Amino acid sequence: MDANFVSILERLVNEQGKEAPINAAKAKALLGDYSKNEFKKERHLLLIAIEAGAAQEIANANDLAICKKTTDTIVKSRSFYRRIYGYRNRRSISACSAR
Repeated sequence: MDANFVSILERLVNEQGKEAPINAAKAKALLGDYSKNEFKKERHLLLIAIEAGAAQEIANANDLAICKKTTDTIVKSRSFYRRIYGYRNRRSISACSAR
């Protein structure tokens, strides 16, 4: 991920709080404002993850190592790629908080 986009995300969370990236509608608006409508691909992918519940699961995770491993597996899965390219096949990442 682009270092400039990461710094935008850090600033957004520092100024708006950790809850900002959990709500998809609020995150979409804030990302547009903070990035000045640049980084369209990065914003799109991040919003897909937020809509899938990634931010909520990470926030609720008891063990971040397990959550990271589960999230990596899902991101690499075919269903996630289908979702990125417009298919309606979503997959929950609730395994993060289930363990």
